[in-house]
Amino acid sequence: MNWLRSDQEVALNEVVRLLREAAERCLAAAERAQDRTLAKLLRTFHEKHEAAASRLVAHSEAEAAVPDPDAEFVHDVVAGLKAALANDTDQAIRSDVLEGEDALEQAARSALAFDLPAAVNDTLNAVLGDVAALRKALET
Repeated sequence: MNWLRSDQEVALNEVVRLLREAAERCLAAAERAQDRTLAKLLRTFHEKHEAAASRLVAHSEAEAAVPDPDAEFVHDVVAGLKAALANDTDQAIRSDVLEGEDALEQAARSALAFDLPAAVNDTLNAVLGDVAALRKALET
């Protein structure tokens, strides 16, 4: 087993981890959303993020990262509290999801700085497109 990882592997693993976290965040937010259209949108992006993570793992040396259940639990509790205290639950959900998407966008851009196979570049660019599309949908 190779314990030393290249910067490229670390960057791709981070994108996969953040994709999985964003997917779970979208799914949890969809379950809390009051607006059915928002819930449907978030479920769609849950699926897109999961598919992108799977493609990155399949086309690169990235590991099949699984979100930390303890971290996810804490995040869900905090997000639920924020939503409960907010005047507008759906706006609190939007804010929470956008925060995760911002981290995902930054990681994807960082990974694109490396010399990667075309399939990996295509997937990372698709992730950036998905982040932009979700951001636009949530901000309107």
